[in-house]
Amino acid sequence: MIIPRGQTTYTYDETTGSISSIKAPDGDVLAFTYDGFLSLDSTWSGNINGKVSRVYDNNFRITSRSVNDAHTINFIYDNDGLITSAGNLSIAHEALNGLITNTGIDNITATRDYNIFGEPSGYTAAFEGIDFYSASYTRDKLGRITQKVETVEGVTHIYDYVYGLTDRLKEVKKDGAVVSLYQYDANGNRLSATRPGLEINGTYDNQDRLISYGDYTYTFTDNGELTSRIDTTTNSTTTYQYDVLGNLMAVTLPDAAVIEYVIDGVGCRTGKKVDGALVQGFLYKDRLNPIAELDNAGNVVSRFVYGSRYNVPDYMIKGGNTYRIISDHLGSPRIITDTKTGQIVQLIEYNEFGIILSDTNPGFQPFGFAGGIYDQDTELVRFGARDYDPEIGRWTAKDPILFAGGDTNLYGYVQNNPVNFVDPNGLLVLYFGGGVAAGVGYKVNPGDQDSITFFSGTVTEFYGSNRSGGISNGNFFTVGTGRIVGAAAGGGALAGINFGDVEDLSECGSSAGLLVGPFSFELTLDGGGHSITGFSFGFLNKGIGLGLFGQETRTWTISN
Repeated sequence: MIIPRGQTTYTYDETTGSISSIKAPDGDVLAFTYDGFLSLDSTWSGNINGKVSRVYDNNFRITSRSVNDAHTINFIYDNDGLITSAGNLSIAHEALNGLITNTGIDNITATRDYNIFGEPSGYTAAFEGIDFYSASYTRDKLGRITQKVETVEGVTHIYDYVYGLTDRLKEVKKDGAVVSLYQYDANGNRLSATRPGLEINGTYDNQDRLISYGDYTYTFTDNGELTSRIDTTTNSTTTYQYDVLGNLMAVTLPDAAVIEYVIDGVGCRTGKKVDGALVQGFLYKDRLNPIAELDNAGNVVSRFVYGSRYNVPDYMIKGGNTYRIISDHLGSPRIITDTKTGQIVQLIEYNEFGIILSDTNPGFQPFGFAGGIYDQDTELVRFGARDYDPEIGRWTAKDPILFAGGDTNLYGYVQNNPVNFVDPNGLLVLYFGGGVAAGVGYKVNPGDQDSITFFSGTVTEFYGSNRSGGISNGNFFTVGTGRIVGAAAGGGALAGINFGDVEDLSECGSSAGLLVGPFSFELTLDGGGHSITGFSFGFLNKGIGLGLFGQETRTWTISN
């Protein structure tokens, strides 16, 4: 593939047809090894050098993951396939529904509570039995959080949230006083943000591109990527450069410092340069989540272990010490604490859209609002495919999958409802809720059509742009109504099974199917089109006639 910044070269295994390596335009190479369809090793070479390896059990579950043939983290599962330990982190589940109730590592424990719908209602973290963080959530009949009571080191604050008729966040109170007011136009563009002593107004063009916001003016490419931000009070300019694939490649700051990013062959941001010198690198466990942070010499300085959450690690190993990452319900790190001594080494506070209000130790770990990768220089948060600007509450580029992301505004962040939704890959909205695991169970989606989901395998979180069920591995099928099939056939019910590789994120997948009146059948193929990785059967669809359909899609599966 040839683009203006160079050529991307793909090589394939002659036997299986799987991608064996990808050479990016800057010469960096990402290579893969497999055991059948299971991804064993991912190896980076070039600007970033490192290797991530995986070992699987007979159920295709990852039992260990290592970095550079060392630093092995083991994973243990119970008879229901639920993860019970990730490295030194223990994870306990409710016996009847599989929801995570407790986690523990060294002297740090954390407990979770849920309401009758399986939605998180409370979280408490303690050191040697003494609470240092707690949060409780009150929800309305639509499942939206209307109040959060948060206590950090003995100091309690109460946050109240008010939403408009379209679910957009409208008002925020802290301890009874209004701290934020938002107004939007019909398509979700923020017209004004009012905070104590400050009102900021925004203007937009007919493509929802930002023209001005407060004292800043903005320009965009014809393709919709942000190219400049100008401070009209100082006439200082920040410029942005993208490649044709939508990757943010460079940012020039007002002081003339140049920030450049290293992008690997699958689009992951693996490195950061300042004025041409590498200052930071990342190795990834999958398409979204870093497993290790590297310094400018390529040495591993931090390792991250994921167990109870999919978009932010539970703990970090750095400088020979282990640190528990205490995150809020969105995955935003709030407190970083030494697991043995209880010393708090970093405390971060955000506003509702992710603006950092305070940070006691900037840069100690790389994660920011909702678990994204935070860049201190640009103040942008990287989520998979795009960069998010908390100040304006928008993406800096249009959604690469356009309207398939579920929003008519291609720049909108989670439909202006950041208290209840996250978007870890920059492509879709994820809804936080409960779930069931280990056999058979159900979830009623509050405020949406109902669905019943039967599982075999491992369920970690419920997520999906239509508030559906999500699994980390195993098989599933869903029966429901409303928007489950909506995009394909206008509504109805769906049944299916997925038995693909949950770790192989390096290939494109494809599907083909048949639609006959109220019935549909679809096969999902691997990236090379050589084997079937899943199928679905739809019925009770609203449609007439006979048609053939097919699609090409990139699979972004989130796994433990």
